[in-house]
Amino acid sequence: MNDAKAVKISEKVAKDQFKVFVDYYDLDLTLIPASARESVDSAIDRIMKAITKGRLEIRESESGVELVQTFKFPMGEKSSMVYGVLTGKTKVSLKTKSEQDPFGRMYALAGSLTGIGDDGIMALKGPDLSLAECIGCLFLQV
Repeated sequence: MNDAKAVKISEKVAKDQFKVFVDYYDLDLTLIPASARESVDSAIDRIMKAITKGRLEIRESESGVELVQTFKFPMGEKSSMVYGVLTGKTKVSLKTKSEQDPFGRMYALAGSLTGIGDDGIMALKGPDLSLAECIGCLFLQV
């Protein structure tokens, strides 16, 4: 188990990191459809908690913005994964997923953004999977 070396990030820093994501994608959280509002609010709360625990970092990169998820339960030698920038190619990963399959859509999108595929996302354990779902939920709003 990897507890990100018990890193503690302030809520202000977490909000600043989250703002990098929101600003990059011009995401207006007030425009989230009512049908998705509860899920998105819960995902944001869990993402903020993950940032303060040092298990997620949102940062600017040469290609735009990236999210770095540090695993609580590493996958073999792999202790983290990076979510790249959303593109048309990553969105195409949703074409075989029904609107009525929110987990399939989250896994497909997160798997495409990280390059490990939806099977890789499904192999994550407990809180690592939960955080990937929250990130996928948020990316579905972009």
